[in-house]
Amino acid sequence: LQQAAQAGLLSAIAAAPMPALALEDDDEGFDIRIIAVLALPLLAISWALFNVWRVAFRQVVRIGESASGSSKSGLRAED
Repeated sequence: LQQAAQAGLLSAIAAAPMPALALEDDDEGFDIRIIAVLALPLLAISWALFNVWRVAFRQVVRIGESASGSSKSGLRAED
């Protein structure tokens, strides 16, 4: 009976998953993975802001150029 209990305990310990963060890894300084993870979203956000502000700036300039303040300068009235 004692051997069966020991075998059961040993198999339970062997089958139990090890925590992923329990292993100590060497501290090598700055982790480059944070740059890899943040680079693409930062690039996408900056590109989107560039496009939005560029179009908004052009629209403000175009409105400022017309005497009436309309953004349709040069177009016919029915356009």
